[in-house]
Amino acid sequence: MFQIKLDDSITKIARGENTTEQVGQLITQIHSILPENRIITKVLVDGIPVTKEKADLERLVDSIQEIEIKTTDKAIWEVSGLDMAVSCLERVQTSLIKTSELFRDEDKGKANRFFAHCIEGLERFLEAVTITRYACKLDFAAIQTEGMTLQQVETHLTNILKSVLDSQEAKEFEELAEKVEFELIPNLSQWKRALNEIKSKRENGV
Repeated sequence: MFQIKLDDSITKIARGENTTEQVGQLITQIHSILPENRIITKVLVDGIPVTKEKADLERLVDSIQEIEIKTTDKAIWEVSGLDMAVSCLERVQTSLIKTSELFRDEDKGKANRFFAHCIEGLERFLEAVTITRYACKLDFAAIQTEGMTLQQVETHLTNILKSVLDSQEAKEFEELAEKVEFELIPNLSQWKRALNEIKSKRENGV
């Protein structure tokens, strides 16, 4: 048996019943039967978040024990999603400034603990952006901001985060602080300006 948990509802499925399906196909099927006011916010396979990576989406259902799918009210995110994303941004930017200072001090243990909270904040921001993007039907490939598309800004953020985490793993703490100050925080500032511009245009019917 494996089970699908959709919010608070659990469906148990016997092995052999459609277990040759891929995770991505199953997610698409579930999405198609959701009420119009619900959108998927998170998918976990055996407790691990599913990404857009091909390997995640093509994984066979018969190799897993549980798929958990979280949904939310689309209307809430249409109205306030941009505000929530910007709020997440502002909080994490303040924390990142403190983090870069701590990594230049002697207490690297405290710096790493503080940085872990920053990563959680960045995850909340990215989740808010993703939900808002789908709820508001925003085309990141078409939205321009400071000579770049928002999709390019998103890709740049992903690359910066990978680089920062690599520096942390290698214990290159001075390098990490530099990347946070001169790459990560400026990228988040670009996000903030872009999201506020999108909000302004939507409010003015542009």
